[in-house]
Amino acid sequence: MSNSTWTGWRNYIKKVALAELREQPPMGGVGEVVQIDECPMRGQRKANRDGVSNEGPWIFGMLCVSTKELRLFDVDKRDAAAIGSLIVKNILPGTTVYTDEGAAYQCIPTLKDANDRPLNLDWHTVNHSVDPATGANTQHIQSEWRKAKCRLVRYSKKTSPSLMPSHLAWLWWRSINARPNVKDPFLRLMEAIARRCPV
Repeated sequence: MSNSTWTGWRNYIKKVALAELREQPPMGGVGEVVQIDECPMRGQRKANRDGVSNEGPWIFGMLCVSTKELRLFDVDKRDAAAIGSLIVKNILPGTTVYTDEGAAYQCIPTLKDANDRPLNLDWHTVNHSVDPATGANTQHIQSEWRKAKCRLVRYSKKTSPSLMPSHLAWLWWRSINARPNVKDPFLRLMEAIARRCPV
């Protein structure tokens, strides 16, 4: 198989994963913990006077601690409107949420669902890795960032920026369809392809 054929097939698989994930229900719920963080995928953390990096792109991530499901999204703006919208779409009401003290997260107490009902998220912030008073932390998602960033930087060097959403979807899909979550990840992938391209 030629390199171009393999690359095309790999990109197709990632697009299938992206299509499957559009139907994925929100994660979390009462008694569940979701850690939230963002990470620049190129360059260093160089901040302007407001403490906001001008480097990019930025990837916004949400990790459900109990299931290890990791949802990743590329964002153009790291503001309350963009971050709040993703939280509303992807996290169930009543979820315990851990974030850092970034300005964009200050919207969390006022977030409402599509029916204008409060999400009532149990929100905790951490200034460092662990809050000594509550035990709140973002260590799990920061650990996942290290692994995900290595893959994403490698992908971005080989493909166009327009394919970043499919790369992120593939990492998300793997987080819920890899062992030990499923017995046979390859079979799960073939089932997804069959649903998207029935014979």
